[in-house]
Amino acid sequence: MQRISPFQLTDAVQWSGLTTENHLGYMGMQNRELVSPIIDSIMEENLGKDFDDFMRQFPVFTIKDDTEFEWLLAGPDIKNYPLVTYYDASGATPAKPGINGTSFFMEFSVRMFEVTDAIATDSKEIYQLQIKSVAPVGTNWKYEVELLTGDNTLFVPATELVVGKRFAKLYSPVEQTLSQRGGTVQHNSYFKMYNRCSSIRMNVEVPGNMIRKGEDNAMGCAFMVKDENNKPKQMKTWLGKLDFDFRSQFKRQKAYLGMYAIHNKNSQGLYTNKGESGFEIKMGAGLYQQISPSNIHYLNNYTLDQLQDILMSLSVGKLPQDQRKFVIGTGEYGWVRFHKLVEARGMPFSANNAGNRITGSGNNLRFGGQFTSVGFLNGIEVTLMKLPFLDDPTLNTTQHPDGGLVSSYEMLIMDIGTTGGKPNIQRVAVEGEEVDTYAYVNGLRSAYVPRGTQDAPAQAANLKDGYQLGGMHISGIKVNNPTKIARILPNFV
Repeated sequence: MQRISPFQLTDAVQWSGLTTENHLGYMGMQNRELVSPIIDSIMEENLGKDFDDFMRQFPVFTIKDDTEFEWLLAGPDIKNYPLVTYYDASGATPAKPGINGTSFFMEFSVRMFEVTDAIATDSKEIYQLQIKSVAPVGTNWKYEVELLTGDNTLFVPATELVVGKRFAKLYSPVEQTLSQRGGTVQHNSYFKMYNRCSSIRMNVEVPGNMIRKGEDNAMGCAFMVKDENNKPKQMKTWLGKLDFDFRSQFKRQKAYLGMYAIHNKNSQGLYTNKGESGFEIKMGAGLYQQISPSNIHYLNNYTLDQLQDILMSLSVGKLPQDQRKFVIGTGEYGWVRFHKLVEARGMPFSANNAGNRITGSGNNLRFGGQFTSVGFLNGIEVTLMKLPFLDDPTLNTTQHPDGGLVSSYEMLIMDIGTTGGKPNIQRVAVEGEEVDTYAYVNGLRSAYVPRGTQDAPAQAANLKDGYQLGGMHISGIKVNNPTKIARILPNFV
């Protein structure tokens, strides 16, 4: 069966004809509770800003408890199936299968065709075989077939009957008079997907004698930072700088979690990583780990045609032409490479648009402009988004021979459309935990309560001269359909 994700709990199961209670179990409609029954900034150059802003355009998907959550993904109802073998009534390989109205036998590993069904390969305009009878044989199914044709000299060539050749059902032709039965319905259960949220924490301890440091700037504790509106802001106390670092680094960790989190449940269904308390550390999968392995492409020097082919594979049969809108996240050098490719493709047309790119006059001319979006064939539209963490030398160290980090050339291709009104990529939060949790433990001195005196002592959790501040974040990422998201990675070690 096709595996579209390492976080797929079940394969899609096919059956034909009567649907029983057992089949309902395959479809997630019996003895199950699913969280999704429908198929479906503070710092300017911070690691998580662009990704966080991108994710915030989507509503939060809320689950009731911090446990694994599941959702269903539908595949096509009709599929094709590989041929196992073929033979005549004597068990021998016929020289001219189907000639002069003769029947022969074909074996498949599944019972998905019925009497009257017409099946065919890619050569369906010439060779169509009708099922005359069905019987089990060992672990396979034996189908008696004959050619649908008015040409008694026509037979099926051996090239159409090689092992592994895939056949699909076309229709179920019957006689015009007193027909008794026709083909039946083919069914397909759903792919069941799963993930879970992860929890991260940060703690900081502040000595009592550091609380007021820098109030008069005598200690040189003045720090310049940028606020949420990208305006310079002076932190006049050490606590201001501490608070700034705490929030910025916590936000960085949350962005790391959304992108890089690795699901750590083993093949026995156990979490073997333990925390200091002795209980399990349960991690969900981040965005990268949920991408279908078949959609990870290793290309050192991709072209626009290759990019279009990848986008086509994410679109055809999955997205209507008016909904093929993708966002590509990349680093600084990826932006430059994308621009150069688009500019080279558009060079023959640039003369007609020179006024848009050449400004000024005389000796004061300026040529500029950068391509950040492109429209491909069949309604595919692409817009670039900068991902600063791809240019972060802390996590990425390998240098690209063309300059910059190898990671800066990566491309993360994300479908930003919706299915049934739901986006393909969603943030996941536990009910009641949508906002991060913060708490402090008050000591002898604290920045959060008035200073105690002999006549009016302050209340404290302990008598250590200082206090503690802690924050906890719980979240997950849900990629509804992993086949509609892709990565292009440079193939450098």
